[in-house]
Amino acid sequence: SKLFPEVIEKSERHSSNDFAFHLLMENEDQIAEIPHYHREYGISSFKFWTGLEGPAALIPAEMWALFNMAREEEVFVYANAVNAALWHRVSAHIEQQAKSDPRLAGPVGAKESFPGIVETIDLHQVLALARELALPELMIAHVTYRDSVKLIRHYRNELGLNVHGETCAAWLTLTWPEIGEKMGHLATCIIPQLGYAEDADALWDGVASGDITCIGTDGVISPRETFPDGKPNLIYRPPPTKDRPGLGFPSHNCMFPVVLDQGLKRGFTPVEIAEVCAANPARAMRLYPQKGTIAVGSDADLVFVDTSQTHTVTLGELHTASPL
Repeated sequence: SKLFPEVIEKSERHSSNDFAFHLLMENEDQIAEIPHYHREYGISSFKFWTGLEGPAALIPAEMWALFNMAREEEVFVYANAVNAALWHRVSAHIEQQAKSDPRLAGPVGAKESFPGIVETIDLHQVLALARELALPELMIAHVTYRDSVKLIRHYRNELGLNVHGETCAAWLTLTWPEIGEKMGHLATCIIPQLGYAEDADALWDGVASGDITCIGTDGVISPRETFPDGKPNLIYRPPPTKDRPGLGFPSHNCMFPVVLDQGLKRGFTPVEIAEVCAANPARAMRLYPQKGTIAVGSDADLVFVDTSQTHTVTLGELHTASPL
């Protein structure tokens, strides 16, 4: 909290766009500070991870504390369910199998190392806790697999939990095995891994049914080993090769054009696409109607699109050091 006023001041001085802060909760000390950030700075959305290594992930007891605090303080909770321990155990198993099965030594093995259960096993836990504590609202970040959509729908429709999902353009449009054949190991540099056609279909069905209400970006690039001042970038991960996993999936520039193009092909209207890309996220993050709608007094962020035109995206347009 001592550092945050300086963060705001520097952001206001250097940013050319409007911005808002969305804080990650890593422990109970930070959870206890939520009232301060909410009342002092107006921050109303707080994210947490499950199952990741080290101090970043919340265990169930800490989730319990977060959900209670969120209910009492009337703030919004955003959960990213990835069980890294299970992911690494499956990866080690696949590596062993690859010694006798050459097919698993390549990108197929990397894909198989991240099965849907890595997401859904923690999603079960998050949803059960949220229902137990009658959490007023919950968002699930980066929904990827068909079973996750089913889980969210079950808790919404059968158990009455106000939960909705967010996904991203990559998981809606890029699927195995086609993407693996085109891109090889570079197709494995996003977490969670890209799914199959059945997963993309389920995600679009979730958009249609209202179980997936937001589509975001989550571009992962970690582009340089060091910062401009020479200090090491602790989250740097190089692109993947056949010998190592890696990260690097820039997608911000492509998100809206890709979602609009594929959404129209699947029968959605432009207004429906605008809802999931702009209006619903603004509502979730408590920015509506200042953002997310065309109205008197709202910010006039308008996009005009000629859907009859085609365009090939090039690396130079993505403003990234990633090789993708």
